[in-house]
Amino acid sequence: MAARVSELRYRLAIVAPTPAAVVEYLGGWVFDQVLAGWDTTVFVPTAADPRPLSILGAELAELPCDAPPPAPEARPHAVAVATELFEIDPRVHKSALATLTSGRSDLTFWGPGRPAELGAVLAQRDFVPSLAARAFKARALAAAGLDRSAGAAERRYTKPPAVGRRSIRRSALPPDSRASQSC
Repeated sequence: MAARVSELRYRLAIVAPTPAAVVEYLGGWVFDQVLAGWDTTVFVPTAADPRPLSILGAELAELPCDAPPPAPEARPHAVAVATELFEIDPRVHKSALATLTSGRSDLTFWGPGRPAELGAVLAQRDFVPSLAARAFKARALAAAGLDRSAGAAERRYTKPPAVGRRSIRRSALPPDSRASQSC
């Protein structure tokens, strides 16, 4: 049985408040991931202009409301969540904690700071985009209406690499007191 090419590619899902936020905080990383062959989709709460993300090679989709979890073969290999949405959207919060504890996908947080409740679990990682990524990010910033330079490094927050086989237990995370809300 032959596998489809799309089944063989790595998948990156980015959860963001806006396409402009992705371009500003992760634009170079997104471009370099796409260039490395990752299928990259950015999920936002409301419909938005896809042009800035298409410059980087990413696709845009609306954040699904009460969608069932993806089948194992469609699950992203990596997920990048905006700290802002993690802290204010119960759906994103619950899903990110489930991803973190399950270990099925690599989880990255991004934005102006790390999530306060996960500060002890996450390590800061700075990514230096390629020169090509910085050039494409500059064009995407202009398309998003942002008057900023592409910058040299992009900050993300991830679980540190495992030393031995230490995993994050659900009990090590703060309890989720947020009530489940629908869209």
